Amino acid sequence: MPHFARTASANASPYDFSGSLAIGLFQFHFTLQNPLDYPDAAESVWRGTLGHALRTLLCHTPQQSCGHCLLRRKCAFSIVFENSYMRELQKGPLRVEPPPPITLYSVSPSGHYHEGDTLSIELVLIAEQQAILPAIVSALDRVVLQFKGQEAVTASLSEVTHIKETTQFSQQPIWNGNWQLPNSIASQIDMPEWLLRNDRVRLRWLTPAVLKHRGAPITENLTLQQMMTMLLRRFTLLQSYWTQQNLPNSDEISDWLSAIEQVQLQFKPWAGTRRSRQQNRHMHFQGIAGEAEIETQSIQHLLALLWMGQWLHLGKGASFGMGRYQLLPVNNTFG
Repeated sequence: MPHFARTASANASPYDFSGSLAIGLFQFHFTLQNPLDYPDAAESVWRGTLGHALRTLLCHTPQQSCGHCLLRRKCAFSIVFENSYMRELQKGPLRVEPPPPITLYSVSPSGHYHEGDTLSIELVLIAEQQAILPAIVSALDRVVLQFKGQEAVTASLSEVTHIKETTQFSQQPIWNGNWQLPNSIASQIDMPEWLLRNDRVRLRWLTPAVLKHRGAPITENLTLQQMMTMLLRRFTLLQSYWTQQNLPNSDEISDWLSAIEQVQLQFKPWAGTRRSRQQNRHMHFQGIAGEAEIETQSIQHLLALLWMGQWLHLGKGASFGMGRYQLLPVNNTFG
């Protein structure tokens, strides 16, 4: 299981959320067979590429959807892309769409790449769903990437590495044509000392966040309480659908959320489009981008959740690159 260090303060120690949601972090490295002008916001293409590759590899029935397929509960494509049937398994009166048990995003910067260059993506996988990892690796062994305004590009998977822990970014190769899978895929995600010792942190959106409050898009101001409530909801859905673990006492969590200061985090408005390969149309979104400072005194119990959110993301499209953020010391200067 990942482990979160605790503060020395006896009054407000971060709760160890890792006991309810262990995650494994992986990097997939591809060798390009053609030149490529790699754009920003490439995740929508990776999403479509993974979906198409998984379905081609795994689907052996003539059915158009997974809803009535007898293999759906063990099929990687169904688990990631067509898992709405799992709403019936949700306990309680609120049955919502299950989030996929993965988060996928690009770690290669935009720019021009030559034939033979390496392109990399990162995959976050709920550890209890590690059985789908071999199918994902096999599906991505050789892919065709189609970016707008460019010819299709072929990329071959050269290596998959497991990020064992994030403090020193220690990695271990687990596939380079042959498997070297560890006994446990759970990554160690320790909070850094600077976060535990300071009462402020800077949050920077690496990709825009598409969030809503009472049905209306959030396009500038987001309260700290709203953000932590949304993060906790995403965490809870992932935990309840994809693990056998239990969350801490709900009354205790409600107390933690109620104690959060009602402060506004001022971000920049964002508007953009993403192409849906599945629906074959462009989707229009409104959201937030930029950066803001967060005072952490009132979220000490939830600090580990805020840190873990860097890999879980937040808002619409969180599983495929949207709502990705980074936490840095306040005195850190962004370029």
